[in-house]
Amino acid sequence: SGACTHTAATGGNCNDNTVCTSQDTCTAGVCAGTANNVNNCNDNNACTTQDHCAAGKCTGTAQTGAPCNDADPCTNADTCTAGTCAGTAKNCNDNNACTADSCNATNGNCIHTAIPNCP
Repeated sequence: SGACTHTAATGGNCNDNTVCTSQDTCTAGVCAGTANNVNNCNDNNACTTQDHCAAGKCTGTAQTGAPCNDADPCTNADTCTAGTCAGTAKNCNDNNACTADSCNATNGNCIHTAIPNCP
């Protein structure tokens, strides 16, 4: 009926894109390798140190207190807490009861929207 079908491959060479495995092969259509003990990998987490391979995955030791960037322009004072980067919400309060205050998630600018019919 014109539909494509695919048969899962087994035994072919492939790359599972991790430095923490070797001898990557296809098994039932999934690429996987055997875990190896590489000590110089990068888990791409600024809040971990001593990155290393464990059980075939790159992991690091969580750190707390180090400065980082959570990529949220509406937060300040970003720091690591137990391996996760987070910041404190930016204060956009203009102390005007007749505006709804918020933060623009794209550029981090404060927005003060007038509330209709506010006394």
